[in-house]
This record gives sequence, structure tokens and C-alpha cells, in this order.
Amino acid sequence: MSKDNPKICPECEHEFQGNGWDGIDAHWKFRHEHIVPYSIAWPLIQSGKYKRRPKRQPREDFNQAAFRAVQETIRRSES
Repeated sequence: MSKDNPKICPECEHEFQGNGWDGIDAHWKFRHEHIVPYSIAWPLIQSGKYKRRPKRQPREDFNQAAFRAVQETIRRSES
């Protein structure tokens, strides 16, 4: 396999070493099966049509939300 055309997991950008997509099935089943089953993902990956799922924005930490609410309450009571 040429280094000019490495095979890269479309979900996590893991670069496969060796011969093409060798290991994609084990990699996908271990890392990404909860997103899309391998049986559905593999034909899309092969054809270049697999689209990475959008990354979710991290949820605000509970302590940060509580702090923000307290600050807002204080600001309102001062005005």
C-alpha cells in the first residue's frame, strides 16, 4: 500500500497501516458500532460516501450552570 493514499477511518481519522483497509472491521466494531452498524457503514466507506456524524457540543457542566444562575440572580437583585 502506498503512503500516498492512506486509508483513514472516516469517523475518527485513524490511519490504517499495512494493506489498505485491513483491520477496518475490528476497528469499526470496537470503536464505532454504537454509531452505525459495520454492515451498513462498510459499503458507504468503500464507496467514499460515508459522512462523519456531527460532533455534539459539550453540555454545560452543572456547576457552571449553577454559578451562572446565581450570578444572574445577584445581578437582578442589585438593579
